[in-house]
Amino acid sequence: MSTPPLHPHERAHFARHGYVILRELLDPETEEALGSAVRQDLGGARSLKGYTGQFRSLTYTLDHSGALLEGLCENAAFAATLADIVDDKPVFTQGVAFALQPDARPGLGWHFGISSFCFTEPDALAFSLWMPFTPI
Repeated sequence: MSTPPLHPHERAHFARHGYVILRELLDPETEEALGSAVRQDLGGARSLKGYTGQFRSLTYTLDHSGALLEGLCENAAFAATLADIVDDKPVFTQGVAFALQPDARPGLGWHFGISSFCFTEPDALAFSLWMPFTPI
């Protein structure tokens, strides 16, 4: 897997807005394999159905996608791209897979005040990488 170099306008967008969309971060084969594995994880017995009104399903148990995520984190090009965005060394702390309800409101309040980031202090520097596997 190789990732394209980060463009200066992408870096500037992240600095200004706090997010950046990287449309070619993963090659199509990796994206398809990870998407398929995530769908398997979400369909598994340990996936929480109807976790809240916003989620159709959610799981912290990544039996199928965990090894792929670990491989991504160990990939030098992927790690370098993330480090370039945040201007620091990335550290992976937690993987979670979820599917939202079709009518979920945009801008889901995910990072603060819910259990996924309960170990992160409000003023701690932390980032999340969202990978949608369906068109948005």
